Amino acid sequence: MRCTLLVCALAVAAAAAAGEDELEKKINKFGINTLPKRAAAGGVAGFLGGYLIKQSQDMILNSVLLGSACVAGACYAGWVKPEELVDKAAEVSEATKGYLNMLFGSSEKPSVQLKKSKVMMSNIAKRMPGLVGGAAVGAVLGYRIG
Repeated sequence: MRCTLLVCALAVAAAAAAGEDELEKKINKFGINTLPKRAAAGGVAGFLGGYLIKQSQDMILNSVLLGSACVAGACYAGWVKPEELVDKAAEVSEATKGYLNMLFGSSEKPSVQLKKSKVMMSNIAKRMPGLVGGAAVGAVLGYRIG
């Protein structure tokens, strides 16, 4: 559940990184200019994010369990040798690291990025508390219902 809140918080902080005034202009453009409206909009966005994260988590877990059962069956039947599995697992691990570095790679350390995102999130929470509060509550509800 903490992962859901962290992802939502980082998403809002990333949107704010583009420019806090830009975010506020976009929100006001849609007519979301009062605290209750921002709380409702944040709640809906948080609900969708929490639900999506929960469904993705369930899909990944089911895929891992089913894949593990298939691999265990293949090893038992003698179709695959355990040494081959170790080699393939190392290849997949390296490929995944390369993909994640390409996707999320940065010259800054994660601790520095996290501090920056906390500061941006704090600024957004001070300027638009309804949006952030609604997003947090919506994310929890979406995760629990999903």
